Amino acid sequence: SLSDLKGRIVQAPSVFGSVFQAVWLEMREQGLSLMNDPAMIQFTGHPKLEPVVMEVVARRIDAGIVRTTTLEHMQLHKESHPGFDISDLKVLNLVTQGMRGAEIEPLSSTYFYPEWSLVALPSVDSDVRRAVVSALQSIKETDYPAVHGNFSGFAPPLSFAQFRDMQLRLGILKQLNGPRMECIKDKNEYEA
Repeated sequence: SLSDLKGRIVQAPSVFGSVFQAVWLEMREQGLSLMNDPAMIQFTGHPKLEPVVMEVVARRIDAGIVRTTTLEHMQLHKESHPGFDISDLKVLNLVTQGMRGAEIEPLSSTYFYPEWSLVALPSVDSDVRRAVVSALQSIKETDYPAVHGNFSGFAPPLSFAQFRDMQLRLGILKQLNGPRMECIKDKNEYEA
């Protein structure tokens, strides 16, 4: 369970990332504190997740917080990660249900939140927006951009309502009048 993180050294890319925030909320809901229960939390400060996993494999840290599918992707490309084998790792708090109660196959310790939506400014012509979306959705997993960009394709985004709710519950966002929200944690607080 996530209580296994008590007294351990934990590493994550950033406190700003949704991955860290999802674990933070999950621990809070289990009566735990991600900020206080581990002996130490280290932030790498960069988006690469594989180094976090390899620090666990090398036993320099006890646990790493990475996004869903990181371990599966590393397993598929083991030749790029000497010493890595997914069977050597334990996923804490394994979750098998995602959005709308759907089963999820990737290994996950938290509720399954949507990732990486594509947005456009209102000034971008609607025909251009449609053309970009169409081009992105036509990319197959084996196409050059997907292979070299390290992704499998694009799909219409799921609702970010649960993600917004997570940030409201953590106190990261504050509901203003109407639909507006405001981030109430500043950079200095996160860097403390």
